[in-house]
Amino acid sequence: SSDLATARLASLDATRVQLGRVAVVPAFRRQGLATRLLELLLELARREGYQQAELRSQIDAIPVYERLGFVAEGPWTLEADVPHRMMRRAIAALG
Repeated sequence: SSDLATARLASLDATRVQLGRVAVVPAFRRQGLATRLLELLLELARREGYQQAELRSQIDAIPVYERLGFVAEGPWTLEADVPHRMMRRAIAALG
């Protein structure tokens, strides 16, 4: 397959979307693909009128999302034996 990166964008309600299942093929990591893909999804959500984005980040990926303006909230929890934290950001604050 020629797929290098993937992510999911789902509507939670009239104002919020959830990003998830962000993944990049190992050989292509650290080249900005995930960041660019997330920027495109946030722009799509903004154009559709959504105001807030949220996601559950693996602990070691938190810095990637922080660079995009997400803020970690609350305690970490285990999902599939991997520590995660909830992260949120306003969509209108793109830039």
